[in-house]
Amino acid sequence: MKRVLIVGGASGIGLSIAARLALRESCETVYVVDRNPVPEEFMNERFKCFRFDLTESDYSFFDRFDDIDALMITAGFGRLALFKDLDESYIVDSMNVNAVAVMRLVHRFYD
Repeated sequence: MKRVLIVGGASGIGLSIAARLALRESCETVYVVDRNPVPEEFMNERFKCFRFDLTESDYSFFDRFDDIDALMITAGFGRLALFKDLDESYIVDSMNVNAVAVMRLVHRFYD
């Protein structure tokens, strides 16, 4: 894999995967897309970082990634709470990021 797109790569598992891939000689570029920036102490010269909020409805942002060899989607969130205690906006955002965004991205990059 020469060029990898990691959506949700600014922290956690996504950042760990990005850091490991950047160590490989065969990997030229690791595109990291997240709503948050990659912490400065984890930056790598092979990273190309972009900010995007997966709750947005316009996914044309991803058109720029027309040269990738692999797509990894590690974005997502959750909260430990009783379902009755979740408000409407949390439910909608959760579905948009954890389900709808994944389907949109797979659909966009599926050949």
